[in-house]
Amino acid sequence: MKKNKILIHPVPPDLIRKLKDENLYLRGEIREEKDKLKKTIGTLNKELEEVKEDNRKLINEIEHYEQLKEKMYYTI
Repeated sequence: MKKNKILIHPVPPDLIRKLKDENLYLRGEIREEKDKLKKTIGTLNKELEEVKEDNRKLINEIEHYEQLKEKMYYTI
């Protein structure tokens, strides 16, 4: 029923043009924001991988020092 009511009243061409222009503008904005988010996500993933690698190195160092501590304890 709503559809019929809308079609009964003529829509001015300048309103249609305005809405199309706004739609194009908003689509462009969405595209820009999507690209920015993809770059941000990529950067965060790269930084996360670096943190994971640092964490692995620290864990290995801790394990190494714990082994040294155990050896020192048994040798005393």
